[in-house]
Amino acid sequence: MSTGESPTAGGFNIRRRKRWPWIAGAVALVVIVAGVIVGISQKGSSNAATLFGPTLKIGYATSTPAEKAVIEYIDKEIAPDYGIHLKAIGYGDGDTLYRAVDEHKIAGQFSAHRYWTAEVNDRLGTHNFATDAEVFTWVGSVYSAKYHKLTDIPDGAKVSVPQEPSVQAQQLEVIANLGFIKLNPKVDPLFVTLKDVVSNPHHWKLTPIGLDSQARVYKDFDVTFGGGEGVDPKALIENVPLPRPYSPPLTIAEDTRTNPWIVKLYKAFKDPRIQTWLKSSDGQRYKTVIAPVPTEQPVAHPELYPPLDPASPTPSPDASYEPQPSASASGK
Repeated sequence: MSTGESPTAGGFNIRRRKRWPWIAGAVALVVIVAGVIVGISQKGSSNAATLFGPTLKIGYATSTPAEKAVIEYIDKEIAPDYGIHLKAIGYGDGDTLYRAVDEHKIAGQFSAHRYWTAEVNDRLGTHNFATDAEVFTWVGSVYSAKYHKLTDIPDGAKVSVPQEPSVQAQQLEVIANLGFIKLNPKVDPLFVTLKDVVSNPHHWKLTPIGLDSQARVYKDFDVTFGGGEGVDPKALIENVPLPRPYSPPLTIAEDTRTNPWIVKLYKAFKDPRIQTWLKSSDGQRYKTVIAPVPTEQPVAHPELYPPLDPASPTPSPDASYEPQPSASASGK
């Protein structure tokens, strides 16, 4: 009888398979799987320090050519001083742009202000980091298919405002600054909503509409604040620079903050020549879309302007500013 065989009661022999090949195979499989898991877990951390190179891809919204112009200006006049080259990459969808940063497909973008970025991170599960390198301030567009001036808009007008929280707060502050409404001064202006309108002397009927839908329904309203993309340019009646909190900053992936190429990129975007260019004749070509950052205005929440290096104790330049308490944003 050979080793590994034993007779049954009927005289048949059953060959027992040796266990060691299966055990060895199982161990090898465990090792391979563990290696894959470790590799995946380390993809966004240990490798972050070696990502990128002297040519850095910067994303921009294709609906806003002014953003591409900013990238091209920085690449030509500023980036060489920091040893880098910028390549503009257009995106037609905002979510795709934010994911591209998170997945390290591009080095950064500056299409959204920091409060919108926070909302996107919550919604998409991304880890975009808004730096304190403010690039420009959006110019809010006011549209009407019926009136040519804001002063022409009658009492009781139907007014469209964005539905999205951070953009609604932004546009309500614009309307308040124009003198048409008053907002509750006890509420943080970054988080005001329609319920925080305490005075509406013109009895405007303020209706929240999704940004993606405003262009489609703007003719149903007397005036539209906020959604300029897709609206007939002939309907534009006013451009209003937004408050400083809505200045889009250079935004990068959280785990690339100490990457040497990202540090160079950050310094290039902090260069004061950008603001000078925005005030020049060349930069003024885009004044109906973007404007220089109003640095004379304090930041609203200095704790949301941390330094690039997470280990740095350096405080924000405006850290002495005391934000107003928020009554309607307690759940934020």
